[in-house]
Amino acid sequence: ELSKEDPPTEPFKSKYAGRNMLKSALQRAQAFNPSTDQEISRIRCAQATIFFYIGQVSVDVEEPKEAEKNFQYCLEILALEPTNKYNVSLLLHVHNLQATVWSGRGDHDKAYQLLEKAKELHAGYLHSKGPPPRAYDEIFMDEEFSSEERDVMFEKLYTNTLFYLAQVYGVRGDN
Repeated sequence: ELSKEDPPTEPFKSKYAGRNMLKSALQRAQAFNPSTDQEISRIRCAQATIFFYIGQVSVDVEEPKEAEKNFQYCLEILALEPTNKYNVSLLLHVHNLQATVWSGRGDHDKAYQLLEKAKELHAGYLHSKGPPPRAYDEIFMDEEFSSEERDVMFEKLYTNTLFYLAQVYGVRGDN
């Protein structure tokens, strides 16, 4: 990871550079003129994923307000594509990171609500008995992950949900 090489006087130098690259990619995606429903769907998923990544970098550089703003943009786009096969994993991940932002702000009840949403999303997807959801970053890849790889990644996301939920339970004094 390049951020380990950042000078002590600029600890987030590479993160800021990466975020600028993501913003540039977002501008290109927003300027694209899709002509088919499938292209519209792919562009929306790409934009949502880029907003997520920008939010993730904002968490890393300790800018929770910027992170939350980008996570909200991501969620607004995902709401336009409720049945898209790329959205389930991304939604789970967004809720997990939003929860860490709100927990960091001391709003553990909000964090708890987001993690419960993530937990319900996971349970709902498992109940549907469909194939494992696509990884959110597969939208940018030429090759797809196997069903087994997707399943492992999805369960790792859910394990993170449970880990964060356990921490929030502890802070809230829940059993």
